[in-house]
Amino acid sequence: MAQTRQILQANDNVQDSLSEAMRHVPAHMRTKVALKFQALFEMYQEGTDWRVPAQCNVEGELEDRRKFLAVKVQQVRCYGWYHRGNFVISHYIYKKQQKLSKADTRAVQENYRAWLQTIGEDNE
Repeated sequence: MAQTRQILQANDNVQDSLSEAMRHVPAHMRTKVALKFQALFEMYQEGTDWRVPAQCNVEGELEDRRKFLAVKVQQVRCYGWYHRGNFVISHYIYKKQQKLSKADTRAVQENYRAWLQTIGEDNE
């Protein structure tokens, strides 16, 4: 049996960023958005990769030439990266514009560096 992939959180602020992003979603759509993220994460954990560009996009580069992604549900983005088959969530954002902001790139890169330190790895 194949090992289950996990959805991990890079830090303790992930849930706060999700709450902040969801505050911008119209109230009648919040449950739908939350359930869609849940379904996407369960799908990934069960071994199905996300479809590009319908469900995720490669958004930018980390310092060690790895890429980070945005998992998309309506205007909410879940930024993160792959690590040993798992997906690590950096943070969520409500996306007001199509272009990736420098602040989000910086946040993902900082969370990635901190994550590597937390798990005791250098940039591979």
